[in-house]
Amino acid sequence: MLAVSGFFIIGILLYLVLTKKTSVHFALVVVPIVIALIAGFGFNELGEYMGDGLSGIAQTGIMLTFAVLFFGIMYDVGLFDPVIKGVIKYGGGDPLKIAVGTAVIAMVSHLDGSGASTFLITVSAMLPVYKALKMSPLTLAVIAALSAGTMNMAPWGGPTVRAASALEIDVIELYTPLIPVQIIGLLCVLLASFWLGKQERKRVGIQKDLPPEIKNAHEKDKDDRRYKMFIPNIIITVAVIVTLVTGVVPLAIHLS
Repeated sequence: MLAVSGFFIIGILLYLVLTKKTSVHFALVVVPIVIALIAGFGFNELGEYMGDGLSGIAQTGIMLTFAVLFFGIMYDVGLFDPVIKGVIKYGGGDPLKIAVGTAVIAMVSHLDGSGASTFLITVSAMLPVYKALKMSPLTLAVIAALSAGTMNMAPWGGPTVRAASALEIDVIELYTPLIPVQIIGLLCVLLASFWLGKQERKRVGIQKDLPPEIKNAHEKDKDDRRYKMFIPNIIITVAVIVTLVTGVVPLAIHLS
């Protein structure tokens, strides 16, 4: 009965969200409660289940929220701009270099564990370049998806967080053995990007250079960035990632 109720919850959630009948948050809160009541559970039992569930995933949820906010701020102050500018400058009119550079940008921008921000940053930065070189936007989407999917194995990524919650173990304990696997996966993404870029180079050729308006596109937001703080920000970011991954201090202390 519990399994059947679970399948009903998932099915109804997917239907409501995909058909846009309700918001995601409304469906996630209301549907499980309604199905649980229909299945015969009382409000007192639901309260206990909710409390146990929240206490079990509190630190993991805080880590996910922290990662999104922290890396979002770092993007706003221009931490990732040098990477984007460097890729565009290095790639020039060569589709192969641009393809590999796209993978690097997507990997870096997915440090927050959010697929939405990854595609917003990567696509907005690289789509004009792809259009200028007459490269296929599908190549951009494939490379960004491969990079984001592999980077999503990070401790604050959705799959790792959900797996740790289901197994009831510390997320760092789960992630540490996966580090070599993720590194190999990222290397495979770079190889796949190299191959896709090579195919694009054969199809459209190599241009001498990109149009000036594309090369200088990121200069317009210069006043809103804090490039003088780039070195301190990169040090803080590296320290945060190392501390999160190694578990040197308890997660609650680290995120505070």
